Amino acid sequence: AAGVLCWGCSSITTSRKQKAPTMNDYRSGDIKGAVANVDAKVESREGTGDELMWRLEQGTLKLDATDYRGSIQAFDRAEQLINDFDQRADYNVRRGAAEAASVMTNPNALPYKGTYYDRVLLNVYKALAYMGLGDKSGALVELRRADDRQKRVREEFSKQIQREKEQIGQANTQNSQNLVKNGRPASNASVTFNQLLSNKSINNSY
Repeated sequence: AAGVLCWGCSSITTSRKQKAPTMNDYRSGDIKGAVANVDAKVESREGTGDELMWRLEQGTLKLDATDYRGSIQAFDRAEQLINDFDQRADYNVRRGAAEAASVMTNPNALPYKGTYYDRVLLNVYKALAYMGLGDKSGALVELRRADDRQKRVREEFSKQIQREKEQIGQANTQNSQNLVKNGRPASNASVTFNQLLSNKSINNSY
């Protein structure tokens, strides 16, 4: 089995409740029942902020049910939604403020846009579906896409780490200057990025 119900959810408080019927069927071995449940959920959530999550679940369940074409169709739609989120150019400060306000008043109002994990695993699962159909060339295309996504994820994390290091360096410099102004030694004012990560609580949150 490829695994199931591992995808995220825009809802913080109701994710498990929404998935309970599908999970119960799946755990009891009723794959057809689980697929029927998720198909109904996809139909009811089409065009909403939860559609991506349910498409990912649908693709995974259909893969487990050996409905390889149905799985590919579900993952194709999920990939389309992800690309739409990634390429959307109309995100602005006003919209960002509106989403920040939404999460404060109703966490379930925010759309699920997918994670790095979703983006990589989606193509891996599509590759498995193509292999199930005996389509080696299709599988290779998806594996190359998964590899490309992994490279982009590494690049993005490297950029984030570099930004964090630069911010720490700037903070260390400012702290040292403030200590010197106050007539205190600046030798203990600096902390490195690795020292921060050695702190267990900071490491876990990072």
